[in-house]
Amino acid sequence: MRYFFKLLLLSAFIASPALGQRTLSDKIVAIIEEDIITLSELEEKASPFVDSLKSLPPEEFQKSYQAALKKILDESIAEKLIDAAVKENRQQLNISETEIDQAINEVQRMNNLSQAQLQAALYAQGMTWNEYREQIKAQMERSRLMQMKVQSKIQFNDSELKQMCQEAQSDQKQYKTCAAHILFVPKDTNDLENTRKKANKLRTEIIKGANFSTYADKYSADRATKGGALGCFSSGDMVQEFEDAAAKLQPGEVSAPVQTQFGLHLIKVYERIEGDAVDCNTPASYQRYQQQYFQKAMQTQTAIWLDELRKTAHVEVFL
Repeated sequence: MRYFFKLLLLSAFIASPALGQRTLSDKIVAIIEEDIITLSELEEKASPFVDSLKSLPPEEFQKSYQAALKKILDESIAEKLIDAAVKENRQQLNISETEIDQAINEVQRMNNLSQAQLQAALYAQGMTWNEYREQIKAQMERSRLMQMKVQSKIQFNDSELKQMCQEAQSDQKQYKTCAAHILFVPKDTNDLENTRKKANKLRTEIIKGANFSTYADKYSADRATKGGALGCFSSGDMVQEFEDAAAKLQPGEVSAPVQTQFGLHLIKVYERIEGDAVDCNTPASYQRYQQQYFQKAMQTQTAIWLDELRKTAHVEVFL
């Protein structure tokens, strides 16, 4: 029965007028339940990485490019499995119109926009108000599903937090990093690469001499910080991806876009101050690692959940 379904799906794909922009030679690289992923979709998502690989020798370029395609394919399959799980659990998720209104009000507050200004910005991008509300609802459904299926399984453990604190003390020299950031929030997962291109464009302008603080005030989705300034922070104060990226920067450098749960960040380090070792025996010292612990636990539990979804779904990969 599955093979019959596959043949029908292939025929529909070739014949469908809705897919007129794709060529007949477009290759299907994965089937997930009743959905497909094509090679052209992967190549489009991989296009931002191609420039960074162009300097490699041809053989190494091809190897790195294929690895990038496979990583993007895994991420795309995960997205479709999550979308299917949202549909399956939609009744339980029960996102109300009031909750959507509150979320949109928060977007307006963070960006200092009236509803009329937000609507105008959406229309300029070809999106109606109803489409935007549906997009917000979809994001909230995904978030609530993750809370139900993943976050609910995470329990903070004092002994593990203390161990994380001790490992941080022994593994690295203690210091405080003084930094600022510009935050970009994609509208949805499909907008991620467009947002990354925008962030890279601004980074290039900053490297050429544009003022980071001025750009932060103008473009950052984080409206709570002046000039994007975050002050000075120690290990465990920020989400792991942000800390790892900031740790690699020398004072004055600006990072490439760094993806975290909040969006994409351009990070500029202003100063690095050497600090004293922390005593990990007091709750005040090791509880600051809760965010780092939570991030690692979320990654682990999400991987377990996605693996369970993949095992119970009809997934075929041809790449």
